[in-house]
Amino acid sequence: MRRFHDHLLVITSILLYLLQSSSSLKIGETCSTANNKCDSGLRCGTCPASGNTRPRCTRIQPFSPTSKVNGLPFNRYTWLTTHNSFAVSGTKSPTGGPVLGPANQEDDITSQLKQPAINVLREIQKFLQANPSEIITIFIEDYVTSPNGLTKVFDASGLSKFMFPASRMPRNGGDWPTITDMVKQNQRLIVFTSKSSKEASEGIAYEWTYVVENQYGNEGKIAGSCPSRSESSPMNTTSRSLVLQNYFSTNPNVTGACIDNSASLISMMNTCQEAAGKLMVEEQLKPSMKQMVNGTCNVPLLSPPPPAQASTGDSAASSTGFSIHKVVRLQSFIGTLLLSTWILLSL
Repeated sequence: MRRFHDHLLVITSILLYLLQSSSSLKIGETCSTANNKCDSGLRCGTCPASGNTRPRCTRIQPFSPTSKVNGLPFNRYTWLTTHNSFAVSGTKSPTGGPVLGPANQEDDITSQLKQPAINVLREIQKFLQANPSEIITIFIEDYVTSPNGLTKVFDASGLSKFMFPASRMPRNGGDWPTITDMVKQNQRLIVFTSKSSKEASEGIAYEWTYVVENQYGNEGKIAGSCPSRSESSPMNTTSRSLVLQNYFSTNPNVTGACIDNSASLISMMNTCQEAAGKLMVEEQLKPSMKQMVNGTCNVPLLSPPPPAQASTGDSAASSTGFSIHKVVRLQSFIGTLLLSTWILLSL
């Protein structure tokens, strides 16, 4: 009998050891960089800029909202976004030199003229062609003055067949078509321009008719305040179905990204939700706003929020794009088109 108990004790000890050795660490728990045992989608890292040098499990990947629930109207999802996505560290231009985003004056004129818009648009076309269920939204800071200039370059790049028509965009704060319908109709490229005249002349949506956006840069990071940027209608304008929230420094740097993409971001999300008349998130992703970006930001919470749950209620809700410091690459600066691809769906 004693031998049986000894064997049972050994088996129990082995099982406990296996459970302990195989169990993965949750977000915020201390870890070892030597053997990353963090949960899937997390990594073991530090944030020296904040004085936090002890390794903890932090988020490194956004998840696609459609993986949680599919088929809702386009404006009932929230997406991780990029601001000035052309300004990507280390990106090479077609001439072989680096793309110098805000400081592009350091490129000579010839080098800039060899970076035509069509090259980048063709890259987007290839992505949409290869990924038939993906949707991309582009905001264009538009300096094109030639007649039908945008239409011509979209036609030449092969993107026109994917474009979502401005005539289908709601102007009264109502719901957009569902993403299922957009995919079925193959209208998977949403394009906004900063030139109001282009909607009438070329059928390209004027962004401020459909979107409200808060202030970017340091002025948009003041705790407790979420002002709209100068071109935008007030944040609580109910006739806009889309809300774009910026949160990044005026002069961002890689080492400081872990500070910006942390608890202060969640606090600002709550502030902007109030400023936007609570249209932004809680009506579509419940029970709290911070769940929406669970998986997108380095927020070392010891008790992580549960996965986001999407609401299929009938009340109107606005899509929110979060423009985060140190985000993903999408495109580059080319010619007279500044592609500020802020919203990337289903990355």
